[in-house]
Amino acid sequence: MKGKAGLRRARQNLQRLGLLLRSRLRGSPEGELYDSCIILNNLAIVKQQKSLSADAIYEMLLRHAVRLRPAYAGMLSLYRGGQDQEAFEFFAEAVGTKAGKTFASILSKLDEINPAELTTQMRVFQNMMIEKRVTAAMKRVQRNSLLITLWSSAAIFAMLINFTVVVVFLQTLDTLQTLF
Repeated sequence: MKGKAGLRRARQNLQRLGLLLRSRLRGSPEGELYDSCIILNNLAIVKQQKSLSADAIYEMLLRHAVRLRPAYAGMLSLYRGGQDQEAFEFFAEAVGTKAGKTFASILSKLDEINPAELTTQMRVFQNMMIEKRVTAAMKRVQRNSLLITLWSSAAIFAMLINFTVVVVFLQTLDTLQTLF
């Protein structure tokens, strides 16, 4: 019994590693997490009167995913196998970002919260993602601004050095002409 359980666990770990590597090679999944958040928010708004099961919601997220499809598939497989906690840990691990962990914790609460609370959670998550993007954009703009400032300062410094050298050289030529 231990041999089969150990083999099954080793396969799961190998699958997780493969998913993690594939998701890392494809780039950052932040944009798709944001899209999943919008889908989840729309589902919560549309189905406000009757709530969907978490399994059906995970299916819809899987259907619309591109980069995160392996992560959703692995999570759904573990969830259907009755390993709820492992499913959400797997998803957070496969995404590999702080936003992924936050989204996984929201997904873990789908059975427990009503659609109105879910829309609130999605708004908070969307705001967090937007703030992160804005912060990254501002850092990029500041870095570019600093580089431009450094280059222009270097150019101005070179021009001042040039003028200084020209003036000193002309004075030296005048002094040499007076001597000879």
